[in-house]
Amino acid sequence: MPNDSSNQPELNQRLDEFLEPYFAKYHRKKCYPGLIFQHGKRKMVQFSVPADDLPTLLQAKPSTNNEPESGKNRPEIKDHAEEVKEYILKRVRKDQPWIVGTLTANVDPEKIEIIELSRGICLVVIPRGVKLDITDGQHRKRAIHELIESANGELIGDNDFPITLVLEGNLNQCQRDFRDMAQTKALDKSLLLSFGEMEGRIGICTQLIEQVPIFKGKREKVKGSRVHLTLANTSNSKLTVEIGAAKRRESVWNFVKK
Repeated sequence: MPNDSSNQPELNQRLDEFLEPYFAKYHRKKCYPGLIFQHGKRKMVQFSVPADDLPTLLQAKPSTNNEPESGKNRPEIKDHAEEVKEYILKRVRKDQPWIVGTLTANVDPEKIEIIELSRGICLVVIPRGVKLDITDGQHRKRAIHELIESANGELIGDNDFPITLVLEGNLNQCQRDFRDMAQTKALDKSLLLSFGEMEGRIGICTQLIEQVPIFKGKREKVKGSRVHLTLANTSNSKLTVEIGAAKRRESVWNFVKK
């Protein structure tokens, strides 16, 4: 398909000239380009923010002692936030791709301003002092917050993080939203292994499965956290490659010839 970009610089300049007055007007507030959409009978906005903005823009309101009226989501689990932080650090230090997913937040629409431009494109203007309450992603936010304020902050400082903002001021509905989003079924442990690390013992065995013709199509999913790959020959002997997880999430690889 032909791509005529000869007039793109002129269009970009016109767009910059159109947006600049807005950014100048709201320079003392947080102002982000966004997209408006309808979902679940509600109006929502999606935009991204620089890593440095995240700690002051988002706030978690976890319940204390599992009292429903004390917050909008579950009590924070520090170990989980630590796992997210270690995951990011490990990937960044190895110069590998990583992802933490979109964070979901809610805010009373009366507290912010949505400037609708055209075709769902908008500007999200958030006054100083207004915080967005996290619906889903409090542990990711905690991990990013701690990384930004640590000596490792420069490792992720140039990243942006997407936010889906639900324009909702009703506490009970916000709690229901958290409950609904928490219904996601956990990924099977065997898939966590197969979709996970591609180095060390896990990587070696994955490469074995992918590159050795006799193993192709022989992977079997079994109960628990193991994947079996079995090859039988004419003498009824078989080689079983077992991919599994042991205590402390360490990988166990058994090559058993029977």
